[in-house]
Amino acid sequence: MQNKRRAFTMIELIIASAILAGVGVVAALNLKLTNQTAQREAERVTAWLNRQTQKADRMKQSFSFAAIKIGDNYSIAMKWNDNNINSSNYDEILNATPGCKYEIDNNKTFTYNFDQAFNLGGNIKITGSDESIYYVVISSDGRVRISAVSASE
Repeated sequence: MQNKRRAFTMIELIIASAILAGVGVVAALNLKLTNQTAQREAERVTAWLNRQTQKADRMKQSFSFAAIKIGDNYSIAMKWNDNNINSSNYDEILNATPGCKYEIDNNKTFTYNFDQAFNLGGNIKITGSDESIYYVVISSDGRVRISAVSASE
């Protein structure tokens, strides 16, 4: 007599389900990591700028920063006590998360004086890999905030 199996055993079903669940989790994590939204990046840029302004206030120094692009990478470059941000000697650089890009209104250079004021107001436009757009709005009185719309709109 032949012994034919008509179905999977319970152990085989559990193992197959675990493998499929693992593949699904890895795919979901991979998608989340590669799909960087502008909102998360704007939060990161805002926190970085606030740390820089606090450091400037403590050290009684000023700094200048601008958005730069080196190859395919977007960054914000900063120099302490120097308005010549166009040179390549930067004191600090905040690199954009892969998939995100930074643009500053009219390619402005912002200068922050330790008396808690920026030389002018404006926006850093942040575009995420999912094409979402957020703005880091910089006011001349030293405040930095996140907005879904440009300050000039």
